[in-house]
Amino acid sequence: MKKVLLVEDSELVRTIVCDALQTCFPCVTTVVEDGAQAWEELTRSSYDLVITDLMMPVMDGVALTKKIRNNFLSGIPIIMLTSKDKEKVRKSAYAAGVTAYLTKPVDYNELIQLVNELVLPEYDQEQPTAEMGMGPVDEAESEG
Repeated sequence: MKKVLLVEDSELVRTIVCDALQTCFPCVTTVVEDGAQAWEELTRSSYDLVITDLMMPVMDGVALTKKIRNNFLSGIPIIMLTSKDKEKVRKSAYAAGVTAYLTKPVDYNELIQLVNELVLPEYDQEQPTAEMGMGPVDEAESEG
């Protein structure tokens, strides 16, 4: 079974992404709230995918991505989720080593398709979708 590390400080986004992953794929999702916790988890266990927010306390998503790329030889895919859609931020994320960059509110069907392409290609399902009666989540809504 595939292992996913979700790094997100918003409880609402964590819940929705976990539900989408669990509904569509046979995977185990570990959830942490910031980059420092993610780094600790990555030193203890191996993962098939990291999904991380950009802006978090303690260590942000770009710093986490750089640390992963500088310390792990594996090509672990990293998907960054963020409400920041500026080209400068996107370039910074890709320069750090993210595999994909999705802006919030996230189209969860797009997220599921991306997860399928990156780490679950052998999972034989026509088109996994996250149609669970939930729409995209706006990061601003989740913080208030």
